[in-house]
Amino acid sequence: MSVFLRTAPVAPDAVKPADYAGRFTSDEVGATYHIAASTTGLVWRIEGRPDFEKALTPVYRDAFQSDGTTLRFQRDRSGRVTGLSVSVERARNIAFKRIKSL
Repeated sequence: MSVFLRTAPVAPDAVKPADYAGRFTSDEVGATYHIAASTTGLVWRIEGRPDFEKALTPVYRDAFQSDGTTLRFQRDRSGRVTGLSVSVERARNIAFKRIKSL
């Protein structure tokens, strides 16, 4: 049995883009994502795909959506973003860990 908890929506102006900006990699899918601040919020890019750039819309605390994809960020005990998980229609919770920028 699944249990779903109601979460409070987040106002776009409450998001701190610097918290999320960085590079995240997944050995499972062999991909590296770049999350960056833009003039309108956050954007998501995929390394090796220069034509791919999607705006991220906040949906609840530490979670964003773009074109049917949900990105949920994880924080450590100090509140620092350390990773994210990606869910799409046919795959859930693909883990990405934060890596140092080049």
